[in-house]
Amino acid sequence: MAIVIFFSAHWVVAAFFQSFFHHRYASHRMFTMGPRTERTFHFLTYLVQGPSYLSPRAYAVLHREHHAYSDTEASRNFLPFDFLTLGELFQNNHHRAASRLNFAWRRFEFDPTYAVTRLLAWARVIRLRPGALAT
Repeated sequence: MAIVIFFSAHWVVAAFFQSFFHHRYASHRMFTMGPRTERTFHFLTYLVQGPSYLSPRAYAVLHREHHAYSDTEASRNFLPFDFLTLGELFQNNHHRAASRLNFAWRRFEFDPTYAVTRLLAWARVIRLRPGALAT
């Protein structure tokens, strides 16, 4: 049972850092942070992603290419999996408004990374970009 808890916790932490640091920070610049904070999140992302780690710059380039291709297609939400990926699968929402911090739009959708990001902004660990909270 302990191994299941460990791997589940690792999944959540790795998904959070991918969504928070790589996707919303490196790719879309939805918020800013100081240099020390950036190095800390960079190190933590590297630590939890292990051999699947990709540099933030490389991730941003690949992600922008993804948008150039996928924004021309109909993307879909997959509600059972959106929670497991911490909101990353709200693709149709995100592709319609790529600079919007909250990927969940409907009342029954929940984006956990958004909630943590708002908490970090409230604690002044990061600074949200103007317009990131626009609906």
